[in-house]
Formats: sequence, structure tokens, C-alpha cells
Amino acid sequence: MDLKSEKIQRVLSKYKFHDVAIEELEKINRVYPGMVASTGTYTFTDSTQKDLLKLIGNLPVKYEGRSYNFPIQLWLLDSFPFTPPICLLRPTPNMVIREGKHVDARGRLFLPGLHNWDYPKSSVAGLLNEMTAKFEEEPPLSTRAAGDKDPHELLAFVSNLQINDGVIRHH
Repeated sequence: MDLKSEKIQRVLSKYKFHDVAIEELEKINRVYPGMVASTGTYTFTDSTQKDLLKLIGNLPVKYEGRSYNFPIQLWLLDSFPFTPPICLLRPTPNMVIREGKHVDARGRLFLPGLHNWDYPKSSVAGLLNEMTAKFEEEPPLSTRAAGDKDPHELLAFVSNLQINDGVIRHH
């Protein structure tokens, strides 16, 4: 995990607990070296936006004797590590989000570790371990069936239909 890049340093400089955040990121890198730090603009539900750090990677999970890699993304708020990350699934085009106890339709994760976050008892490494355990019980993603269409593709197709004189044409 390269924490020395100019972009990451620029965003990290705005974090309230800069030094503690760097320590935590270094710990994450030691335990989960496949997690990649980058920057991005996060849009909150009230439409406000903020430049934040995010961790992107694949979480290895065993389910029914097979190994899977679930793509995830963790947005680290500027009060990290004293506030929990915003955790999301990042399904590939051939994956479908399976809503459940810990996942909503948009792929946002809701876990006890997030709800009960209490730094320094709580950590991203611990959260990733919790995700692995929950995903092994109830996988949040599945493979899209061959005939399934992405709902966005279907909506785009329908929006391009024109009905004239009872004849349907696609543009």
C-alpha cells in the first residue's frame, strides 16, 4: 500500500487524526497486503461530497468448500479511525448483489462491528475478519445467470424504444 503518493498525502493531510490514521493504514497493509489505498470523491446521501481515502481489494472467502474473492471498497471518513468506514461491495458485471441481513440492494454492508465501532478496540483488520465470517455464512454476491440482464441495461433499452402507429422501433 503506497501511502506516500501525492494524492494520498494531500487527502490524508485533511484527516483530523492524521498520524493515527497512518498507523492504522500501515497495520491494515501488514495484515491485508492486497488492500490498495487510493483517493476518491464520496457522495453522501444528502448529496454533499468529500474527498476521502478508500481501500479497495478482494476478500477471500470459503463457501461450501470453494474459494471466492469478494470485491469490496471501504471509504475512510476524515475522522478515521475514530469513526467506522463506509463498507461497500464492488460487484463485477457478472455478479449480482444478494440482499440480506448484512447487505442492502446497493451493496452497502451493515455489520455489528460497524454499528459498535469503538476505536482503539475496533479496527479495519477486525472488520475484514468479521466480513469474512459473515460472507462464509451468507455470501453477499452470486454469479449472474447467463440469461439475466443488468437492470440498467434493460432500462436503457426501454428508454430508447419509440412507439409510432403501433409499431415499436429501437434506436
